[in-house]
Amino acid sequence: MGVNLTVYYDGSCPICTASVRRFLAQDREGALAAVNTAEPGFDPVGEGLVLEALGKAIQVKDTEGHVRLGVEGLLAVWRVLPRYRALAWFVGLPGIYRAACLFYRVFARNRHRFRWRKSCAEESCGV
Repeated sequence: MGVNLTVYYDGSCPICTASVRRFLAQDREGALAAVNTAEPGFDPVGEGLVLEALGKAIQVKDTEGHVRLGVEGLLAVWRVLPRYRALAWFVGLPGIYRAACLFYRVFARNRHRFRWRKSCAEESCGV
């Protein structure tokens, strides 16, 4: 099986980086790839990403070029990871989905204010 989804994440955000690391560690099929959008020289236009959402939401692109943002992107990732499928189902429920979207918007806007357990040296936070 090859890469089905590419996850574009803010590598300057320790929580974002840790989440993507966790996803990649759970990906036994090799269905995910990850790209740090905070890397120098990263070209969002060349990747076909939603420019308005860059730095505001995780973006997940499938093999057909469709881009999903925020919770929709997380749901796509969770659905390909066996340990996360139940979470994807639960968060996909209508009322839960709406609450998750609201929480995600608030969290994403304030993600750099949250303290992470340990700080990352410049090279140690990469995926």
